[in-house]
Amino acid sequence: MGVDANNGPFLLMAVLCQRADQDQYGSFNVINVLEQLVVGSDDPGAPEEFPGFRLEAQLVVSLASGAKRGDSTITIEPTDPEMNRLEPVSQDVRFSGEDHRVTIVSNVSLDVEHTGVYWFNVLLDGVSASWIPLRIGYHRGHQEPWLNLTPN
Repeated sequence: MGVDANNGPFLLMAVLCQRADQDQYGSFNVINVLEQLVVGSDDPGAPEEFPGFRLEAQLVVSLASGAKRGDSTITIEPTDPEMNRLEPVSQDVRFSGEDHRVTIVSNVSLDVEHTGVYWFNVLLDGVSASWIPLRIGYHRGHQEPWLNLTPN
């Protein structure tokens, strides 16, 4: 069973971030939400083509149970900008009904080989609940900081 618009579970948050942690009171702190990354260098010897890199981040999914009770599976299915599916990850969770929350924090370790939009499909029991985009760009070149100044 996936997300039911009338009965739940209800998506509270689905975000890719630099770091997420839970404090002593059970609240989650999401630090530096990642929507786009532009990598590059002002080194004259930097490669012409995007060299790729390893992305280390965290993905947070939080749902309120609503009428949902029992076991479910949350799966994250990433795709690259060429729409190739990458290795999915899954986690089993248990819903307790009403306003009880289920929150997962999944480590993301991804070889980024292309520029463009990477998509992370969040599925609950095989049904898509949300899509999270991450745009990757590459910039090569040097720009003198004073070129951005305009005379008065």
